[in-house]
Amino acid sequence: QVAPYVETQWKIAAAIMDGNQLLGAIEVCYLHEVPAGAGNPFSEDEICLLNTLGEMLGRNIARIRAEAQVRRLKQQIEYILAATNTSLTVIDANYQVCYVDPHWQRRLGNPDGKKCYQYIKHSPRPCNDCGAVKALASKELVVSEHTIGTDDPRVFHVSSVPFQDDSGQWLVAEVWRDITELKQMERRLAQAQKLEAIGHLSAGIAHELNTPIQYVDHNIRFLRHVVASAEKLVALLEQLATCGEDHEGRSVPASELQRAIAEADTRFYVQEAHGAIAQSIEGLQQMAKIIQAMKEFSQPGANDKQVIDINRTVQIACTACRSRWKETAELKLQLSSAPLCVACNPDDLNQVMLHLLDNAAQAIAAAADGNGKCKGTITVQTRQQGDWAEISVEDTGVGIAPEIQDKIFNPFFTTKDVGQGSGQGLSVVYAIVVQKYGGFIDFDTQPGKGTRFTIRLPLAEHGAVLPV
Repeated sequence: QVAPYVETQWKIAAAIMDGNQLLGAIEVCYLHEVPAGAGNPFSEDEICLLNTLGEMLGRNIARIRAEAQVRRLKQQIEYILAATNTSLTVIDANYQVCYVDPHWQRRLGNPDGKKCYQYIKHSPRPCNDCGAVKALASKELVVSEHTIGTDDPRVFHVSSVPFQDDSGQWLVAEVWRDITELKQMERRLAQAQKLEAIGHLSAGIAHELNTPIQYVDHNIRFLRHVVASAEKLVALLEQLATCGEDHEGRSVPASELQRAIAEADTRFYVQEAHGAIAQSIEGLQQMAKIIQAMKEFSQPGANDKQVIDINRTVQIACTACRSRWKETAELKLQLSSAPLCVACNPDDLNQVMLHLLDNAAQAIAAAADGNGKCKGTITVQTRQQGDWAEISVEDTGVGIAPEIQDKIFNPFFTTKDVGQGSGQGLSVVYAIVVQKYGGFIDFDTQPGKGTRFTIRLPLAEHGAVLPV
């Protein structure tokens, strides 16, 4: 029970401060009577003790307020994480889990004593592409993707942010955002775009196959005629071989045999037959090449990245969309002699090449319509630039006007008439190369002369094996 306050003649007070902010004061009253003329009843030690007590109270109040603020911020952060389907982990340089938010704990359990790879991925060893290790090494933000679970695998976008705590120890805060539905939507969109591209290519492919089919059919008919003529000649030669008598025992005049040889025109047929066979084989190979390219282009791709040689992908894309450029341009392929391996989804690279080649063909067609020029040229080149695989697609088309050069990668931007283009081609290329795989895309253009698009993708890590 607190005694009622009594006003006294002697009292001392000390301020309670939080830095420069006055929080209050602590006051001590002397309740005993002081003899007249005795002066201040408080000793210097008592006054010093009261000042020390005021300082301690100030620090404790500041600490309590800071802890309350931290709790409020923690609750706000956890609420935001839960509302955005995002989770937070903090790990140290030894992979030890220092903190996980409640949502992550409900999903994965208690992390006490566990390494991050044990807790999150149930793996006995660290991940090969650990973003935390890269972040600690570079002291910069690292972005990666990880798949968790087997029965119901979920895909997460992980941002690894390095920071130092009060003691100077480096830690990594990892923000995990579930993007499973987004990845599924991206795959459906990519498949829809692929089907759209195949639809655009189908008429041209039919024409591409029709031409070799026609001359293969013509050559086969010719060879049938050659065989029929040769068959008659062989019959006469067989008669000659039987001592110059026919099947009824009558002699076969030499003049009749010579006439049959002349009518058969054996030398001409033999020469033409060789050419017809060679041309037929070439036509069949061309059809097989087109069909194989379309098969590889249209088949559903794997969800995960694969190590692929971009030279092969470029060849497939050029063959698959040959009908889009063959009427307006000559194609020059300048591929690197050594494989250039990158880690990506083959479907994505097919989409990139299809859009760039289609763009080049349309630019050349526009230039031809404007000035009646002959066929233009599309030059596709691959090469290694340091740690990057580089693909360039150059055309001799109309170029890009200066006033639209800063808009060409914007979604839905197009210079074509309504119904002639969706404006998605270059924006899709940018999204795949830059946003999805951390590459670069640039262009160099001269209006009226042509454009060169250059993309760079990071080379696959040393020692990666190409899929069989």
